[in-house]
Amino acid sequence: MAMKWAWAFSTDQSAAKLVALGWTSTTPHVATTMDTSVKHTYTGDAVSKRASAKMGSSSYLTTPFNTAHTDGWVAVPINVATGFYAPMTLLKVEATGSNSIYVLPVTTGASPTTLALYVNNVFQANSTATIALNVWHYVAIKYSASTSTWTASLWLDGAEIVTTGTETGVSVPFGSAAVTRILIMAPSYGVGVPAYYGGIVSYDNVSDAGETVLFCSTIEPTSDDSTVGTWTPSTGTDDYAVATPWDTATYTEDTAGASGDLVRMGCPSISSHLGISPTVHAIVSQAVVEGGADFQALFNDGTSDSVGATVTSGGSAPTYGYSTVTSGLTASTTVKVGVKVP
Repeated sequence: MAMKWAWAFSTDQSAAKLVALGWTSTTPHVATTMDTSVKHTYTGDAVSKRASAKMGSSSYLTTPFNTAHTDGWVAVPINVATGFYAPMTLLKVEATGSNSIYVLPVTTGASPTTLALYVNNVFQANSTATIALNVWHYVAIKYSASTSTWTASLWLDGAEIVTTGTETGVSVPFGSAAVTRILIMAPSYGVGVPAYYGGIVSYDNVSDAGETVLFCSTIEPTSDDSTVGTWTPSTGTDDYAVATPWDTATYTEDTAGASGDLVRMGCPSISSHLGISPTVHAIVSQAVVEGGADFQALFNDGTSDSVGATVTSGGSAPTYGYSTVTSGLTASTTVKVGVKVP
């Protein structure tokens, strides 16, 4: 049991690209953009494309399905610019819009503010600890929702601030992890006033240390490694050059789509890419595929492949899949990513 999924925001992303690969979004006042002026970063950070998701008041992003588990944690770093707006959800884990666990500011306009925890739309408690403006805070929800009795607690910057609340009699449990996802919504006060999110992390078990403050970073392939089958780039001669940054206009194609076909692309070392040699909790290989065939996102550590769940791609629309590896990782681990036909 460990980290299930993670996402880092990057300068080559956009809300439109996220929606195209399976996220949902709304921008009632100001469109969500990738911002480099306020970043969740650390001393020595060398990731040139690091960004935060800058979201206007009441704007939201919801991750693809199967990015959260029925029991576990969801966590985000957040920085709110100018005042809080109490009705807006800071963080939510949901199976549908009506079956959810979420946290929101308690007061409107004030700074600092306490936070409130809700389980299936039922208020649990307000925190005594507060969240301030123009500071990066790490907000995490620990929850269990795989049965008709849900529990959840709220954590801020590594400490529990609302103890476990329980809701009984919830008639529709989360059920399958395949329908569970995460929502972030700018809880900021005033039209267009931004909140910044530095990334998203989820875990698949309540025993995980989901309160631990983590940094999410993108890493892109910079070389071709190996293939099985015949893969043809949409332009040029390199698979890695068309695979990232992700865009529907560029791709590498396996027209045969035979079982066992795969493409692997090499990435720079983790330590050189990050600028430091940190503890590595997980690597998530992300893949977006169309054409109607089944596929698996692939990660290779230089010795063996690890693949994610089998996903059926859309016939003429991008479909998202991922593979998460959580063991045996260090800053010197070889990183190869790609996709495989199961």
